[in-house]
Order: sequence, then C-alpha cells, then structure tokens
Amino acid sequence: MPVVVVFDWKAWELGVSALKDPTHNFQNHDLVTLCKLITTILRAERFTEGFLPRKFEDGSVMRILDAIAAHIE
Repeated sequence: MPVVVVFDWKAWELGVSALKDPTHNFQNHDLVTLCKLITTILRAERFTEGFLPRKFEDGSVMRILDAIAAHIE
C-alpha cells in the first residue's frame, strides 16, 4: 500500500483539524486516513517551510506511524 496517496489534501477538513491538535489520537483512524495524514504533512511542507519538522517535534509523525504499525501487526 502506498503511504503517499493522491487526493485533495488542501480541502480535507478532518486532516487539517487532526494535524492542528497536538494531542490528537490517531489510533482511531483507518490505514487510508493515516496515509492521507502523512501525505498532507509532506505536501504542506512544500507550501509552508518548517511544517514537517514541526510535526516531528510535536510528535504527530511518530503517533501516525505508530498507528500505521498497529494496523499492520
């Protein structure tokens, strides 16, 4: 399954609200949604310099990757 998917990430309200909340619980999302979140972070970095490092710093990237790992174990 590709981690980076093609979709209209700029208009995705669920992703925007989830990524704004540094305490969001990503464990409740399915694999497709988790991949969309990773895609959104990577694409947003292209338009907002420093977005990706901030998502690492606030723990979002690791929590998303942990949630992906929980789905595939």
